[in-house]
Amino acid sequence: MNTIRMMYDHLFWANQKLLDTLTENRANDQQQLLSLFSHLLLTEKLWMARMQENDLSSIAIWGDFTVEECHEMSRENHRIIQTMFDSLSEAELDVPVRYQNSEGKQHTNTKREILTHVALHGHYHRGQMNLKLRELGSKPISTDFIIYKRSLD
Repeated sequence: MNTIRMMYDHLFWANQKLLDTLTENRANDQQQLLSLFSHLLLTEKLWMARMQENDLSSIAIWGDFTVEECHEMSRENHRIIQTMFDSLSEAELDVPVRYQNSEGKQHTNTKREILTHVALHGHYHRGQMNLKLRELGSKPISTDFIIYKRSLD
């Protein structure tokens, strides 16, 4: 459980660094960045809802949100995930979750596998956003895990 919590502490730190960059550098061509970031946050929300067996009918995985809306969604995701971690035991990480994917197919994965997927999915899209920042003439931001750990010292 400690490793997964640490992965999510890093995830929230990395999301915040990216949000800070988007807030400070309001480029004219930020829409692709915001679309990717919106997707990242929406999928976090979707997977948390799946693990809690909540109604998913209102959760899309793509959307176009403002920087302010992304800030709010990030805070809400953080609150939901931290609340879930506070009530989740190590043994419950291996509980299977049945869900239907966006194509309507049924799947089963453990909570541990889902939490790992969500954290890695975020890394992938933050990398895409860094590439787009570079294309827009901005300096990419380092969201590497080791940089996060160094920031704690």
